[in-house]
Amino acid sequence: MRKQRSSNIELLRIIAMFLIILHHTIVHGVLDKQTFDFFALSYFSKHVLTVFIMQSMIILGKMGVAIFIIITGYFMVYSTAKLVKLIKVWLPILVASRILCK
Repeated sequence: MRKQRSSNIELLRIIAMFLIILHHTIVHGVLDKQTFDFFALSYFSKHVLTVFIMQSMIILGKMGVAIFIIITGYFMVYSTAKLVKLIKVWLPILVASRILCK
C-alpha cells in the first residue's frame, strides 16, 4: 500500500526552498560584492526600498530554513531508521569524496 502524499506540505517545502535560494542569492551574490556600499549611510539613504527588499529576502530565507527543518522533523517522526537507508546515503558520498579529494 502506497503512502498518500501531502501536497500542501510538499508545496510549503518548495516555497521554503525558493526562499532559501533567494537568501543565498542576496547574501552570497549581491551583498558579497557590495558589502561596503550596502551598509554605508549614503547608500542606504539613496536606496531605501532596495535595502528593505534585500533585508526582507534575508529574513524570509532564514524563515525558509526553519520551515524546512520543521517539515523534515515532521516526516522523520513517522519514519523508521534503517541501516540500509544510511548506507544508501553514506556510500555515494564516501566514494565521491575519495575520488575528488585525491
